[in-house]
Amino acid sequence: MSVVRYARLLGAAVAIGAAAVAGTALPAVAAPASNPLAGLTANQIAVRALHDLTSVSSVRFAVSGKEHGIKVSATITLTRTACDGNISVTGFGNFGFIQVGKTGWTLLTKQFLQQFGYSQAQINAYAGKWLKNDQMTGSDTSQLCSIKQFSQGFPAKGWTLGRVTTLSGHRVVGIFNKKQKVTVYVTDSAKPEFVKFTGGGASATFSGYNARVKISPPPASKVVDSLPPPPGL
Repeated sequence: MSVVRYARLLGAAVAIGAAAVAGTALPAVAAPASNPLAGLTANQIAVRALHDLTSVSSVRFAVSGKEHGIKVSATITLTRTACDGNISVTGFGNFGFIQVGKTGWTLLTKQFLQQFGYSQAQINAYAGKWLKNDQMTGSDTSQLCSIKQFSQGFPAKGWTLGRVTTLSGHRVVGIFNKKQKVTVYVTDSAKPEFVKFTGGGASATFSGYNARVKISPPPASKVVDSLPPPPGL
């Protein structure tokens, strides 16, 4: 099984809005003096929150879920032009990635190389190096690295408004989509931000909206352009 496949699955989970946020690292929200979302329907709140998300200069999210019984998790920071993060896949361990523009790099780890049967000499040579994604298809990480990716497949209709509540000390509004089996919590503010998604067997947390972030390519001395095929392939 390809680790890149699981990167793709994570991107799809986020894109359809079936992710769920695990209640940590939530953006701070002061309790408003009045209800800033008064008069808006649940559908309007969902669309506004999605618009606000796709308009940010940067955001950080953490995603976890299962696919065919295999646990996958990731933490990713996105800007308008770049992203970086770490993905963990049961049986493959952790690996990092960076994408700047259309160029991506994947961090080769000892466990990753061991899983594919590389020799100890090859592991010593490649572990800790960044592989340019000419070989591991840049599009596999690029779909994780587009803020606008969130809008694809996200339902604009079918939402029901829940109550204003407190989640880990933060004031939020819940909206629910029974058809898609998704629950979303957004900040109770004039500019609602996604805080918590649940559904589809996946989960995600969002934080760090519009934070000042600089993502750079890995050092040239740590980059390899190719990796020998795994033994037996």
